[in-house]
Amino acid sequence: MLKSSDKIAIWMEASIDDDYGKMGISALRYLNNEIVCVIDSVFAGKKISEVSIIKKDIPIVSSLKDARDMGANVILLGVLTSGGIRPKSWDSVIKESIEMGMSIVNGLHDQINPEFSKYIIKDEQWIWDTRVPQFIPKIGSSKASELSNKRVLMIGTDMAAGKMTVGLELYSYLRNKNINVGFVATGQVGITVTGGGIPLDAYKLDHACGAVETAVIDQKDVFCPRCPPFWCMHTIWALCTALLCPSANWSICFIIQTCLASTKWPTVNRLAPFSSKTISDKGYIG
Repeated sequence: MLKSSDKIAIWMEASIDDDYGKMGISALRYLNNEIVCVIDSVFAGKKISEVSIIKKDIPIVSSLKDARDMGANVILLGVLTSGGIRPKSWDSVIKESIEMGMSIVNGLHDQINPEFSKYIIKDEQWIWDTRVPQFIPKIGSSKASELSNKRVLMIGTDMAAGKMTVGLELYSYLRNKNINVGFVATGQVGITVTGGGIPLDAYKLDHACGAVETAVIDQKDVFCPRCPPFWCMHTIWALCTALLCPSANWSICFIIQTCLASTKWPTVNRLAPFSSKTISDKGYIG
């Protein structure tokens, strides 16, 4: 949905420094578009590098008007809520943004379209509800098991454990090494950053396996729309939904590598805790 020319303002009101701001923090890390500012009245006047782990000198402003005056034409709602429910207090922010002529990226289960579409004033405006399934898949049939490419699955015992972040870090690392690589996003953050994927937690349970299978197979022979043509998708990262463990009071992100043995990608048949040192020192996972 995002074009490379779109300029983004990330709305993170009162959530820059808590776990609910993960949508915005991830966009600040990985989104290719120009991010002109972050909107948060709590830290207005500072730079994002002063109040977060993001080492970028992106200004924090207090209002939607400030963001528009800085050239933003898209508002990315950078706060995620429990259960993906939209607080009523957000409605005025969404309405004001659209009436100013800006488009909206929404990562919640509660959709903005079509309720707020009536406020659109420009032909080029749009509302992107990223957690809306774009197709009804066939029931999973193990077709992906016939592929010979190498795949990595990210799982964890809770939400916000770092699964998507690990996947995107690996993806970025391999791209920088000129290794053909793809990324299968299964959540709103990955979908927003990469422009594709499946909102796995929005699918009916019976459709979930088929949706993942379709997404993995679709990546095999296509080119990444945000990469030069030589980036063919022969390696697939399958970033899947969190495994919930209600009794656990901790969370950890694991990597399962299911691939053929080779010099750079040794087969791993165990759960291996991820660390950035593993990659930077060895050049592979394991």
